[in-house]
Amino acid sequence: MGEGFTGSRVGALQKAHRVETVYYVAIERRRSMSITLRFKSLIYAITASSDASNAVKRLGLLERRLPSAASRFAIPFVFRGRGYFRSMRPRQNPGEIERLYQAVCELRPRRVLEIGTAKGGTLYLWTQAAADDAAIVSLDLPGGPFGGGYPAQRVPFYQAFARPGQNLALMRADSHAEASLAAVRAHFGAGPVDFAFIDGDHTYEGVRQDVAMYSPLVREGGIVAFHDILPQEWSPVTQVHRVWNELKRDNEVEEFIDRDAPRQIGIGLIRVPRDGLRLATGAHSDETRASRDASSVPAAASIE
Repeated sequence: MGEGFTGSRVGALQKAHRVETVYYVAIERRRSMSITLRFKSLIYAITASSDASNAVKRLGLLERRLPSAASRFAIPFVFRGRGYFRSMRPRQNPGEIERLYQAVCELRPRRVLEIGTAKGGTLYLWTQAAADDAAIVSLDLPGGPFGGGYPAQRVPFYQAFARPGQNLALMRADSHAEASLAAVRAHFGAGPVDFAFIDGDHTYEGVRQDVAMYSPLVREGGIVAFHDILPQEWSPVTQVHRVWNELKRDNEVEEFIDRDAPRQIGIGLIRVPRDGLRLATGAHSDETRASRDASSVPAAASIE
């Protein structure tokens, strides 16, 4: 009994020691990573000005080598910089975003709105697809869930995306705020938007709100496009597909899905009809269909 009891105690103590060791190793590793990140942020901040200048020069070099709008599709995927400007690669499936890029090039929009900019890859594409005198607005939440897409240090780099004659406004604000909507309207003036890319808040309520607030700005025949229209099992909070399925019920849509890719994300495109986008009422799940009277549908993109 005594030996067995002693053996059990020793075994338990050894196990506890191993658990404690693993715990403290994990703590030290996190602390080390935190110190590394803080040190990296410090270095990035010190070199931000020179790195930004270098990034603009590299971008210009790539543009000289790739002079056409079609060839410049590759630039966000191949660009490499330093510090805060290491990459501008879009968080997109290349095959899917290329098809949307081609559609926007054909449209040649004069007024472009992007909600959700992150590393700037898609914003760069829209500047290349847009008209020479285009007004372009990037609206990106600087912090919080689905925010913090890019640090303020990247602003001069993004401003360099605009071609001569274009007017690019970078608004780091909440797209759901009425003040943001007012600022977007003021930038575009009386003219309607030709192309809007919604890729910000990916929650169900957030996407619906962006549609309700900004799609009425888009003219008849203009394009409203969405990213992440397929269910994302690895990100349950991403619910763009639910809103997309609701829009599909009452609008003619196009879907760009790269079936050959290991991971499909999906891009959806709607060419705005005369009465604006139609978004079904009360469809709080994909299984719920709202009955409505077709003769009493309000105008552009109203949530009924």
